[in-house]
Amino acid sequence: MNIKQSVIKYVTSHLSLFILLPCILLGGIIFYDVYHSYNRMKDAYDAEYNAFLSHGVLAVVHEVQKERGMTAGYIGSEGKKFGTQLRQQRQTLDRALQKLKAERKQWTLSDKMDEAYRDFINAFNEKSSTRSAVDSTNIALGKALGFYTNINNKGLHVVIM
Repeated sequence: MNIKQSVIKYVTSHLSLFILLPCILLGGIIFYDVYHSYNRMKDAYDAEYNAFLSHGVLAVVHEVQKERGMTAGYIGSEGKKFGTQLRQQRQTLDRALQKLKAERKQWTLSDKMDEAYRDFINAFNEKSSTRSAVDSTNIALGKALGFYTNINNKGLHVVIM
């Protein structure tokens, strides 16, 4: 009986190892899979927010481009053409910009995307002074167009990122 008990004890201790080892391995596999699924889900959310941001920025860039063209016509005609259309386009651009800013509050962006977004928004800092100079035709055409081109470049940079 002593031998029987020692065999049972030996088999029982090794049997626990045979049961415990696959459980540990299965737990590791599950943890690995959950970890990578979480990262894929996080990347999907980032891609979704980046797509929303790109769409909003492109809408603003489109309106900036229209205002840029009307500004060129206005300055080129020394204020005799495009005055009414330019004022309406400015309002349209301002609405598009406000819509983008409002929607942005709902998105969680990566640090790089947030920095590019802020850089794009900061490009509008001289909007009022540039518009005033355009209204008084007290600005060179190249400088006015450069202002809008800078905004467009920064907006396209956001989209490329």
